[in-house]
Amino acid sequence: MAIGEQGLGALSGLTLTLHRGADAPCSEDYRAWGLRQLQGELPFDSGIWADGRVENGAPEIHSAYLHNRPMQMLADYETVKSQDAFFQESVRNPRRAAAMEPLRMSLPEHVVAYLQKWKVWQVLTMLTSDPLTGLLTSISIWRDDCDRPFSESERLFFEQVHPHLIESYAVSRIRQLVRAALPTNAESYSSAAVDASGCLQVVSSDFVQLLLDEWPDWRGPLLPADLKHLMETKGGPHVGRCIVAKSIQAGEAVLLQVRWKRPADELTARESEIAEGFARGMTAKQVARELGVSPETIRSHLAVIYKKLRVKNQTQMVWEVRGVRQYKVVQ
Repeated sequence: MAIGEQGLGALSGLTLTLHRGADAPCSEDYRAWGLRQLQGELPFDSGIWADGRVENGAPEIHSAYLHNRPMQMLADYETVKSQDAFFQESVRNPRRAAAMEPLRMSLPEHVVAYLQKWKVWQVLTMLTSDPLTGLLTSISIWRDDCDRPFSESERLFFEQVHPHLIESYAVSRIRQLVRAALPTNAESYSSAAVDASGCLQVVSSDFVQLLLDEWPDWRGPLLPADLKHLMETKGGPHVGRCIVAKSIQAGEAVLLQVRWKRPADELTARESEIAEGFARGMTAKQVARELGVSPETIRSHLAVIYKKLRVKNQTQMVWEVRGVRQYKVVQ
């Protein structure tokens, strides 16, 4: 069954709204806002948007937003999650929305009691998973009315909009953290939100590829050991074979930023100070005075810097120091 012309128009309008909303500062959880936009086109009473992973065959939730339900529902869920038929169906058929009617299903009594308590009578759910990071995102919407099942056209509509909800949330979350941590952040970095245990929460589109180029055998959702150490020690940047990474505390989350390694990353601390001085428009004498050395020493360092950066003049050196050119280090 096709969505239909009217449904396609609604889908187009909703996806445009979601992506525009992801780019705007938001004072509330983007998931709350996103589900309200969905609710305007696809009526439902409550729902959950959860991120996590599979642990021993059951969902292990990292973060969740409950729509029109108290957090106690999530606490109660711990008693039934190992027998969550909706989650199991989504795992069997990822990236395909499933419409289910609990009253027509053969479920354990304690699961039925849980659904009755929270009035989950009609379910429309879908899960996406990333095999590289191990991250799962599931969005389920529910209706309180036993006699109002989700139609096939509504299932298809939800299936089409689901990836846009997830991608726009990831963009919004990363940009929110960047704005909070680095108001003037350089655009050359790819970012990820990480929890205190070093487990990925949301990632920008090219973040995973950067990690794989540095650690080809890595698989998430836990960070590679070097980045976990960087996050825990809150030290200087990690300079690897291909990448440079830094971590910044941003509220309860950690903003992890990664970019391609540049020749400037191989400079010593003193060479970086000298190059930065020239980048600020200073002369050799001014840099020497600021660092307490002779102009001859500065010129000697400058020759080494030129060689390391493979440049021929100060203008090219400044481009390298400022990261005007982007690199992918091949080794």
